[in-house]
Amino acid sequence: MAFLAKAQKVDLLSLAAEVVLGVSPTPGSKRGKNKERERENERQEREKEREQREKEREFAAKEKEKEGELEAKKEREEREFEAKEKVKEREHELLLKKMELETEARRIESTTGGRVKSSFDVYHPIQKFDPKVGDISLYLTIFDR
Repeated sequence: MAFLAKAQKVDLLSLAAEVVLGVSPTPGSKRGKNKERERENERQEREKEREQREKEREFAAKEKEKEGELEAKKEREEREFEAKEKVKEREHELLLKKMELETEARRIESTTGGRVKSSFDVYHPIQKFDPKVGDISLYLTIFDR
């Protein structure tokens, strides 16, 4: 370190500038210090502007994400509502079909009851012959008609 004491001030200042100690290479130069301060201020301003743009991008990305989530939620709710409506409509259709089938069954039952009686009358117009009670000639006469 003793060699540093023998060095000239200009050499020491240039060495300090090379090592980046924040010293201007010319002794007592206020211009150099002012320029360095201006450069530092400009660098800080650029850094602040870059950070501000980055924050704005992040904010815009978050807003887009929120909008996307809201859109997805709305679509999901609409699909659920439509599904519920389809189920209700299907139940209503099934109820109507059930009522139609019941009505048709009652109508068929009421018409078949009359047919059964009439067909029963057609197939049994005369009573069966009982030899203990009746005469065969009377039975044959009725049968011929």
